[in-house]
Amino acid sequence: MTSFTLVSCSKSKQDGIHLARNLYQPSRNFRKRVEYAKEHSDDWGILSAEYGFLHPTEPIPDYERKISSRNDTWGAIVLQKLLPVLESRDVDGVTILAGAQYIDPIQTELEARGYEVHDPHAGLRPGERYSALCDALSPGEQKSLSEDF
Repeated sequence: MTSFTLVSCSKSKQDGIHLARNLYQPSRNFRKRVEYAKEHSDDWGILSAEYGFLHPTEPIPDYERKISSRNDTWGAIVLQKLLPVLESRDVDGVTILAGAQYIDPIQTELEARGYEVHDPHAGLRPGERYSALCDALSPGEQKSLSEDF
């Protein structure tokens, strides 16, 4: 089974243009989600309130948009870029490390297309999600966040 993890963006960003994987580095939550994704899946990407789906190596400028300000087309924008990536990598399962505002617009369509969607933090509050990520990581086997993907 080939797995793919989607991690949500964060409010904390570096100023200027950066690779997507580096733009959100000021956020400890983002760094922990990436660490989890790299340890528990074959590949990963970012769910951005502004840009939809991002590959970690895409250069993007900083922005100020919250997921709560997105309209109903956000999920379609994500799926338009995400589905070809999942198909090209022969992905079976998608783990989403994000809140419901990121998951709800895409989960039904992913499942309808045959992907097993997993939300390991369903029902947890943001602080509880961070603690769960910390608990799930193997201290001796964590990958460096600066490691190339």
